[in-house]
Amino acid sequence: MYFCLFFSSYKKTAVELSAVFKDQIVSPLDQAIYWTEYAIRHKGAPHFRPASKNQNWLQSGLYDIIGVVVFIILAAIICVILAIRVIYKLFFNSKNKKTKTQ
Repeated sequence: MYFCLFFSSYKKTAVELSAVFKDQIVSPLDQAIYWTEYAIRHKGAPHFRPASKNQNWLQSGLYDIIGVVVFIILAAIICVILAIRVIYKLFFNSKNKKTKTQ
């Protein structure tokens, strides 16, 4: 019983999406012909090419951004470790000094 309700909602959604997809002014074949001719008219349409085509491998792979993020994370970890060491020395060294002087 539950399966039928589950399936009918998918079927209803598929029918609605199909109607939206088919509601076009121009057929997909005519659109493909238009954009092919557009590229031919504009000598390959360089204005449609992605900007990543003109970037080097560091920029296109986002390695520069990844490097900065890794550096910030490592700097934060080092700062936390140093802070823990300072706090540890303050508490445990002060206790050792008090016991030695008494």
